[in-house]
Amino acid sequence: MDVFLKFEWWVLPASSLVGIVCLSLIFLLLFENRKAGGGIDPFNKKKKISVKRMTEGDLAGVPLADLLMEFFRQKKSGTLAIEFLDRAGFIFFNSGSIVHSKYLYAQGKQALFDLLDLEAGRFHFKPELLTQQTTITEETSHLLLDWKNHREKILMEG
Repeated sequence: MDVFLKFEWWVLPASSLVGIVCLSLIFLLLFENRKAGGGIDPFNKKKKISVKRMTEGDLAGVPLADLLMEFFRQKKSGTLAIEFLDRAGFIFFNSGSIVHSKYLYAQGKQALFDLLDLEAGRFHFKPELLTQQTTITEETSHLLLDWKNHREKILMEG
């Protein structure tokens, strides 16, 4: 029998490995961002992402990693367009899963990581814009954990 952990905005089966990984990643992202003064704070309703801000907004106010987890949770399909300076990047979703990403000359996981590294820019979600292309097959929580590890490795090296 599965035991479910329930908070006001998500439910995970605690006995599954995926549930444990998701739970660890979510708490890492939430509390790291909370210490930095940003991100989704489940204990402070004033900082939650509103529906309007989830479809368009500024990355300075909403970290992209938080936005991706919210789209995963809501099982959104469509394209998240991200504009930074004179460049545009795209993250494509199918039922909440990231299936493709492109930014500058990169595609797939590398493009996603490059977009996650952006700390500024504008975003808007287009539910009508879908893709048949699949360059990413990993689960969203695993991708975000890989990106976090990749980012920490780069920071330690340089």
